[in-house]
Amino acid sequence: MKLIQTGLLLFLLSIALISHAYDGLVVKPSAYSVAETLDRMKSIMKKKEITIFTRINYAQGAKSVVIDLQATELLIFGNPKLGLPLMLSQPKAAIDLPLKAIVWKDKEGKVWLPYNSPDYTHDL
Repeated sequence: MKLIQTGLLLFLLSIALISHAYDGLVVKPSAYSVAETLDRMKSIMKKKEITIFTRINYAQGAKSVVIDLQATELLIFGNPKLGLPLMLSQPKAAIDLPLKAIVWKDKEGKVWLPYNSPDYTHDL
């Protein structure tokens, strides 16, 4: 009985964590590969003078510890002219700055691009 209760508790916690993890996210499908999606984003951002801080290839990192992960990359970017005034007026907004976008390929081969909703970040 205790094992069933523990299992149920873990299941309910996982549901709560999953639903919380997606609060404020906008999730869009991409017609391109993970790498091409981020390359296209970077190109657009450079034209708009948005700073690209870094790009992290999680799948490549997973290989270093012998874990097979579908293509997954993170782009960290921002515009100090916009972000810093927000941080000055609402310091807790810094937890979501600079901005991030992650792109991954799921098991069915679909590519997804979730990002923080500007409304969610604004409401901090």
